[in-house]
Amino acid sequence: MSIDIISPVKPSSVNNFSMAKNIQRSALSSFQGVMLSLAQASVDPAGAINNLLMQGKINEWNTWRMDNPNVQITMTAEDLSGRDFTGADLSGITFNQCQLRTCNLTNANLSKSVFRDTSLQQSNFFNAKMDHANLVNVEAAGSCFARTDFSSAIMSSVNFGSNTAYGPSKMDGSNFSSAVLDKVRFTNSSAANSKFQNSKITNSEMNSTNLGQTNFQNAYLANVSISQSNLDCASFKNAVLSSVNFGNIVDNGVLRYSPSRLTNTDFSYATVQNVRYASVNMARSNFQYSKIINSELNGANLTQTNFQSASLKNVSAAQCNLDYAYFKLASLTSVDLSRSSAYRANMEQSKINAVNLSNCNLQYSSFKQAVLTDCNLSYSQMQGTLQTNASYTRIILVKSILTGIDLSATVFNCCDLSLSNVQNSRISRRKLAGCNISGWITNRTIFVA
Repeated sequence: MSIDIISPVKPSSVNNFSMAKNIQRSALSSFQGVMLSLAQASVDPAGAINNLLMQGKINEWNTWRMDNPNVQITMTAEDLSGRDFTGADLSGITFNQCQLRTCNLTNANLSKSVFRDTSLQQSNFFNAKMDHANLVNVEAAGSCFARTDFSSAIMSSVNFGSNTAYGPSKMDGSNFSSAVLDKVRFTNSSAANSKFQNSKITNSEMNSTNLGQTNFQNAYLANVSISQSNLDCASFKNAVLSSVNFGNIVDNGVLRYSPSRLTNTDFSYATVQNVRYASVNMARSNFQYSKIINSELNGANLTQTNFQSASLKNVSAAQCNLDYAYFKLASLTSVDLSRSSAYRANMEQSKINAVNLSNCNLQYSSFKQAVLTDCNLSYSQMQGTLQTNASYTRIILVKSILTGIDLSATVFNCCDLSLSNVQNSRISRRKLAGCNISGWITNRTIFVA
């Protein structure tokens, strides 16, 4: 054990006088023993550790730390396992290659502490303060970090998940706001109702983790795996996500993790790039004003999801459930929505460019004032859709079903409507400039000027 003193310790007479005033209030039977410990501690900082902290005299230890704020303590290769440090002031202490297994650190102050190559397994850090702490190569499986404050902490190669010897940690209600996390493993742990806002999370694993109602607002996530996790009602508002996987993980043909669950999750104003949501349940989630780029949503459940004013570019979202989805004022460019169901979806005033909507169920959806360019809607079902003042340019509508629709205010420019079914619809001939209408079915179709 080594102890570095940054500035001289206060004179022992001052310390003894201060300590004596507190000791007078204690029981007479312990007076001499406490006086001896404090006298030793005031002269020798190592004595404070050996005679106060290691003896479980936490109140006296905390008083000594308060009176000696400039003593910098470094512990190396110390085995502190099984000790009770409840409420202890361990702030600023450096632990190198130490063992803190099965310790009780409830309500302890570990602010600005440093942990290097240290084991924290099966310990209780409930409601502990670890803000601005630095953790490097730390094993923390099987511990309780519920309501622990990790705000502004820096972590690298830390494991909170299960390992071969211990189960995962419990981290519900913990605070990682403004923390920097690299190569941190949360797999199989529980961190529901935790705070990660303004944090930076890179090269990390959160697979099979309970993150329900967790706050990731304004966070930055890159190269993070979050498969088979519960993220219901979580918030990624204004977050940046790059190369994040919420979908399944298959290893050598064997399913390791199934897709995560993100119902009622908030991605509004988020920037999402190279993110995988394949087969994820995101019903009733919010992507308002978000930017989704080069991402995969194939097979996702997006029922009643809000994409108002969102921007989607180079997105694969085939075979999705988009029933009752809301795309008003959205911008879609080079998006594959083929074989999806968008029953009663709202696409009003949206800009849809180079989008594949072939074989889609678009029944009773609204394209009011939408602008579609270079899209493929062949074999789509569009009966009952609202098309008021919509504009179609170079659209493929081969064998589409457009029955029972008022298309009289819809402009078709250079579109392929061949073999389409427009029975019982209203169509303006002068708004079919350059269109191919060969072979279309027009029984009871009303053509207006």
